[in-house]
Amino acid sequence: MNKDKKKSPAQQGIDWSILKLYFFSCIPFFSNEFLESLTFWDWLPLIISIASLTASIAAYCKH
Repeated sequence: MNKDKKKSPAQQGIDWSILKLYFFSCIPFFSNEFLESLTFWDWLPLIISIASLTASIAAYCKH
């Protein structure tokens, strides 16, 4: 037990459930159960739109 206290947080491992709940709580109007049930294909349009927005902003700033 003392060995675990001496380890850094990176060596102890990350509690992904807390991180997941924190991330999902930032998205309003949807329950955690609903967001956790989504698959990669449900998130793909959001990922593509964010990448497109980032590319558009980069192209605009480069001009």
